[in-house]
Amino acid sequence: MTNIILISGGVSNNSRTSQVIHYVATLIQAQGRSTKSFAIRDFEAEDLIYGNFQSPQVTELIKHIEEASAIVIATPIYKGSYTGALKTVLDLLPSNILRGKVVLPIVVGGTAKHVLSLEFSLKPLLSILGSEQILSGVFVLDSYVLENQVTDDDTAKRLSNSVEKLLAERNVTSGEARR
Repeated sequence: MTNIILISGGVSNNSRTSQVIHYVATLIQAQGRSTKSFAIRDFEAEDLIYGNFQSPQVTELIKHIEEASAIVIATPIYKGSYTGALKTVLDLLPSNILRGKVVLPIVVGGTAKHVLSLEFSLKPLLSILGSEQILSGVFVLDSYVLENQVTDDDTAKRLSNSVEKLLAERNVTSGEARR
């Protein structure tokens, strides 16, 4: 069983958001934990546009989330909010799928003006999906991301501390998924 699921709202393989997810996955794996990553580009566009709840990719995501004890969700911020593509994927998930899961939200933005999007757009969405344990989250300036690394020491430390908090949670540490 994969214990921690990572979801990237980045739309390309080399997006800064995808690079941050890769960086966080590396931090988690360095602690001996298993991860499974999903990205928006993994889903068929037609399935997202037409709301295909039976899509094989959506079904796989649901299965992995149900079995996991923790979720990391990262999204770029466009015009003050998470991407529409990420919202479309999350709309295809069952209600309360995040209940009993520890969730670490991460937002990647081009300017510090977007820092509040974490609190006012992403966290409420995660709460609607049933998450009762949302960690404080991390805002990452996209200029601090280069080649799957975070180049700013303070940002790297905040990500590392957030991963430590995620792994310190009782149900994540034990590897038991709560239902």
